[in-house]
Amino acid sequence: MKITKRQLRRIIKEVWDAGPDDETLEISPADGAALEKAGYKVGALVRAIDFVGDGYGGPFEKTVGAEIGTVVEVDDSYEDGPIQFVVNWSTGEPTMADSTELELIKEGNSTDPRGLKALLASLNVKGRDFGPVANALALAYHDAEGAPQDMKDEVEIHSGGLPTSTYGEWIDWPLETYQEIWNLYKKAELAYKSPQASGPRF
Repeated sequence: MKITKRQLRRIIKEVWDAGPDDETLEISPADGAALEKAGYKVGALVRAIDFVGDGYGGPFEKTVGAEIGTVVEVDDSYEDGPIQFVVNWSTGEPTMADSTELELIKEGNSTDPRGLKALLASLNVKGRDFGPVANALALAYHDAEGAPQDMKDEVEIHSGGLPTSTYGEWIDWPLETYQEIWNLYKKAELAYKSPQASGPRF
């Protein structure tokens, strides 16, 4: 039987809650400033992560979910324990996860593919304008498994329309441009290998 660290934490919590209450469990809170600097904030794209054990005392192996979520709320009011994030997943209602259960999606880990910043910069989308466009492209590609036309619709219609880095200039690219962008995402997806448990394969 396999057990995840999340399940193990729940079991420990249930046992702890049922035990004597004259002691307190010490949990170091996450550093909010460090998380903010790393990019964990409202609007950030994340994946769920967990660690799976074999149930027989073996090491826990990291697993990364394929679904892309968007952080819609940050709750740092907890004095004990990591910061909580409300994440909107495309396949269901928003759920809460703490900072140890999320992996930030950024350029180079298969969601913002390598070369995207350079390509968008050549299209006059750079600096603070890069993020919203990259988010819209990622949502179209990953959440809806979108084709180039879906990317175009997400950037130019569903998002409300996004600007280039020139004041008053709105993105209106031909489908061929989105095909080039889509190719970058596809190449990154094919190159990405999810972490897998080590050990013999039968």
